[in-house]
Amino acid sequence: MKDISFTLKFVFLTLICGLMLSCENDKPGSEARLDVSFIRFSFQTDSNNEPLQFPNFGNNQEERSGFTLSKRDTIKLPLVLTTPNSITNIEVVFKTEYNNVDESNFSIFTTSGKLQFDQNQLSDTIYIVPNKRLQNLSNASIDFQINSISDSSINIGYPNTLNPLDRFSLSLVNFEPVTYQFDTSSVEIEGVQDENYFIDIEFDQIVNSENVNNLNWLDSDFVQNSCSDEVTFNFDFNLEIQTLETPSKKLRYSIEILENFENIPSSLNIRLQDIEDINFTRQGQNLIQFFKSGEVPIRSGDPAASFYNVSNRFYRTFGKAWAFDETDNECQWQNFQSFTRPVEVESGSEFDNGTGFHKYKIGFRNIIRNPNGDIIGTNPFNLRRFYDGASVLSPAFSQMESLEFFPENEFGGSVKLSIQNLEFLVNGETINIPVCGNGTYTYDSENDRWEIFLTFITDETQISGNPSVEKFLYIYNENVGEDPEPLNGFECGTQVIL
Repeated sequence: MKDISFTLKFVFLTLICGLMLSCENDKPGSEARLDVSFIRFSFQTDSNNEPLQFPNFGNNQEERSGFTLSKRDTIKLPLVLTTPNSITNIEVVFKTEYNNVDESNFSIFTTSGKLQFDQNQLSDTIYIVPNKRLQNLSNASIDFQINSISDSSINIGYPNTLNPLDRFSLSLVNFEPVTYQFDTSSVEIEGVQDENYFIDIEFDQIVNSENVNNLNWLDSDFVQNSCSDEVTFNFDFNLEIQTLETPSKKLRYSIEILENFENIPSSLNIRLQDIEDINFTRQGQNLIQFFKSGEVPIRSGDPAASFYNVSNRFYRTFGKAWAFDETDNECQWQNFQSFTRPVEVESGSEFDNGTGFHKYKIGFRNIIRNPNGDIIGTNPFNLRRFYDGASVLSPAFSQMESLEFFPENEFGGSVKLSIQNLEFLVNGETINIPVCGNGTYTYDSENDRWEIFLTFITDETQISGNPSVEKFLYIYNENVGEDPEPLNGFECGTQVIL
């Protein structure tokens, strides 16, 4: 009786294991059956429904049998061959079917003109490129199917699955408006005649020359630095579009400086205009500052090293901001802290402190990624409290260069802001707040610490504010419990909801 019971239990467990393995093989993306060779479409998207580019696939991302194309952009449709065997010169034929859309609206091709696989190339790609913007579509799609393969022992699609991925459907809907923005926010210039720079306008979709060449994209103006008594120089320059010849996702301008002003400060704003065309929407970075500081004094020492510790990735500086407290209805010192990092420089350069870091500059930024792979910004100059409502991924909260030191002796000197523009990401838009600032840094021998006192000035005209808003801050290289004396009579920093 025991033998019969044991046999029944063994058979039952075997059946359960078999069912589990069968279910596992029914999942697209599972390669449990490595004894079988097969080819399939392997299209994946990220958490934002943006296509992933092979081979940068997520291990846990589902391979999809369809996708909706709503922008004029290149779609890369990968095919992947899985096999335990050695293969040579495998060719695959696919067929394409257009539904409610004209074939001439698309270019569909492969790199070599055919799909080819061998031992060193187990993937190949079909490229799908819209030739124009598409509108007035209804139930439109392009369907792809793996039609045949030169080696009959290789299965087309996943074997034994409900979704073999031997077909792929690209649904087509009316294309969204093209969004556009600058690719940078500031450029430091030398002030030399014939100096040239490029200004790139980036589009999220492919555009044609006739769509962009004749539009008025840029505007410019010179600005006076609120942090300096020096009058800035309004230099002559030439701004010229580089006419688009072929479809692209970038439009380039060149700017040429027409005179010398090497030791004179200047600040030129190039602004991206809001185009009056329903097919375009400005979104993101819309201001570039071309700036030049005045003559830089001769410096020595390594003051920046007093404010960072490269061996501690959690190292922070601590600050106190003179800010308005709505609860108590008065100005108070508000504590804040920021991850603080050195600024990397070319080894052997005049600013190299011997370890590859700038002698006179520091930056405020976090270098630790969260589980999603994002780097959350820190809180430089108490900005996350002064400007509430911005994404923690805003560039304003991750500054490669923040402060620059100008030593007067080994115990201190002056300091000024390195960053020229604060970029806040708010609901898909970029808010630009130009900024400058200066102050002093000193060694407090009584408490064995370094401290910075800074006047921080922002231009809040883009958010309907004052063009010169002052904030006052202390920054220390250690956590300080006691508050400084109140700054009675000084402007009090207030919070702005972006």
